[in-house]
Amino acid sequence: MAPPSPSYTYSHPPGWSARRTGLASRLVPISAVLFVLSTIAFVGNFDPGASRLLFGTRTPDFGGIDGSYGTLRGEDVREPEWDHDGNGGSCPDVLLFLPGAGNAGGPPDLAFQLRAYVVASLAATYTDTALVLLDDANDSTSVVGCPDDTVQEYGSSFRFNGHYKILPGGLSTLVRHPAWLSRGCGPPCPGKYGYGDWLRQSYSASGGTDIPGAASVLCEESASNVLVVTSESVFAYFRQLLPEMADRTSGESIRRAHGWAVNLGAAEDEAAIMSTLQGEDDIMDYAEALAARTGIPMLQPWISRDVQSFVAEHHMESWMSGNKPAIYKPEYQVPLAEYLVRFREVKCGTHHTYVATQHPFAVRDEVLSLPSIRGGRRTVPDKRRKRCLGFTFKVGPTPGDGGRVRNPTCRDRYDETIATVAELMVLARSSILVGDLSTSEGRLARFFR
Repeated sequence: MAPPSPSYTYSHPPGWSARRTGLASRLVPISAVLFVLSTIAFVGNFDPGASRLLFGTRTPDFGGIDGSYGTLRGEDVREPEWDHDGNGGSCPDVLLFLPGAGNAGGPPDLAFQLRAYVVASLAATYTDTALVLLDDANDSTSVVGCPDDTVQEYGSSFRFNGHYKILPGGLSTLVRHPAWLSRGCGPPCPGKYGYGDWLRQSYSASGGTDIPGAASVLCEESASNVLVVTSESVFAYFRQLLPEMADRTSGESIRRAHGWAVNLGAAEDEAAIMSTLQGEDDIMDYAEALAARTGIPMLQPWISRDVQSFVAEHHMESWMSGNKPAIYKPEYQVPLAEYLVRFREVKCGTHHTYVATQHPFAVRDEVLSLPSIRGGRRTVPDKRRKRCLGFTFKVGPTPGDGGRVRNPTCRDRYDETIATVAELMVLARSSILVGDLSTSEGRLARFFR
């Protein structure tokens, strides 16, 4: 059965937004029934002890981490199988992804990098190439920040407590890149190209190359054909692949669609559906559902540990278990009441609703201005709506409870990362989500659901 046509498909590149008739018209109710595929309860090889923290005799304790915090989606994941000897030790085709590479304004924000990572994963699995994630090891300004296992900062360098050192940097501080995506491949041309060299190669992607959004490099050292993309250019690369992805007019295009589904972990019947689906929206919905089921982006164990602690500290467990609804309200201009009227089709009763927003103080004032009903609840300020709907609210916590820190340290950025990841988990797992899907966070939420 074909999946429902999406109101907004996040995988489209920037600028491919749905038609808009005003901010309020961009609010789209989403519930669990929009899952395209049924999922299988299976923890995808999340081993809290399998850290990349080394140096000395002692490592951080990652025991006691709930496996559901290993991915943004939860335990409802199934990783594709990967034959460890399938490439024979060679990596002939590589999509090299530089997530932290930005423009003059600095690196892309975290949600944008995560969205680009998912798009790169979809592109790599379609083209049957290894996806290699490469961060700048010398970057001290990563948007992800520094985990709690770091002890002290000195300017742009970090001092560790002498027992262990954190190896990954950049997006790799957050994302545990799986072997089924990398196919066991490391950065190509290690003897010839470093991060800076690949970054310079990526700039040529905007200079009229044959492949929009990607710089093509033949790496003779490792006999690899390499396409280099960044968090920004990967959308142009993905866009030029879309006509092929949606094509079902030849045996070759059907074979490619079948292989794409298999690379995303589809069973044979699911791959058969993928290879016969018609229409770009339905095809992308189905592919995204398969990709979401793999659990990407998977989380590093220290991220899982700290998000679990954050959730407990701020009493967010009910939303993590899918028992309560959530609202994603990125726009200051759209009144909270516009979101609440979208609940008109739900049952009467009290709805304990989480509100994710960048404007917590303003939202709390809006809550106080809503009509009050029995039990301290609030309701929709519209007599035409069902007054049997009652709401209590939890406005999402942010570092500093509502304000961004000026001149943030690496630790401050990490605290913000943990709050962002926890909130993305709420949006992905809540029983009902009403939100604006035009932002990176909104498109990620739709992907996970």
